[in-house]
Amino acid sequence: NIQAGLVQLSTYLLNVNVKINNMFESMQKGFVETETSMTLLKNTMGLAGETDVEKLIPFEKARAKIEELAMTTQFTKAEIAGAFQQMKQDGLSVDETMKVIGDTLKFTTASGGLIDLQEAARNTTLTFKTLGGDTSRMGDNLNKIYKMTQDTALGFKDVEAALSGIRSGATVFGEGELKESSILAFLGALMEGGESAANAGLKFKNFGGAILGLYSNLTDIENRLPGTGKAAARANKKNLA
Repeated sequence: NIQAGLVQLSTYLLNVNVKINNMFESMQKGFVETETSMTLLKNTMGLAGETDVEKLIPFEKARAKIEELAMTTQFTKAEIAGAFQQMKQDGLSVDETMKVIGDTLKFTTASGGLIDLQEAARNTTLTFKTLGGDTSRMGDNLNKIYKMTQDTALGFKDVEAALSGIRSGATVFGEGELKESSILAFLGALMEGGESAANAGLKFKNFGGAILGLYSNLTDIENRLPGTGKAAARANKKNLA
């Protein structure tokens, strides 16, 4: 009857109104979260209250990159801005962060939800500072770490602890791809042997100390021995390096 139809229509319109209100509330919340994260990023970049257009160029470039990634990935502007802020706080420059933020998002996605974007951002910075090299190698290095999480006992949640632990001993290996492969191979071997991430880092540090000690002894021998002995010591140092 007509009365029953009117009740159904009223209920339908009420439900529609609730959904519209929820949608607007969600949009408003997302807007507030985005603006808050952008403000925090701006502050982290040392631009709080800045109005000079020239000085704001790095921030505007970062904003444009964040908006671009938010449109092409599953991450929100607020999440990406938070990751950007994390890497900036951890010592990466704006240019470096812009070059590695895409790889960071891919690494987060590859984890299947085991780590969030903030954790991935910290892992990216640690990877960069521990393995060295330049930003162009970040994708390759994160891929290698991802492969280790699949092939060894190293889990996504262990990466931060492992990289933090080995960072202090990483300088032993110099720079370049040899350093990257040496560190990752050593870490992978330890994890394969059942070591925890924290213990792997400690053992790597001790190993690095032993290498430095041996190198120092060879240098001392080189300085003490003349002629053939000096040449032999120099050759041993080169092989060790």
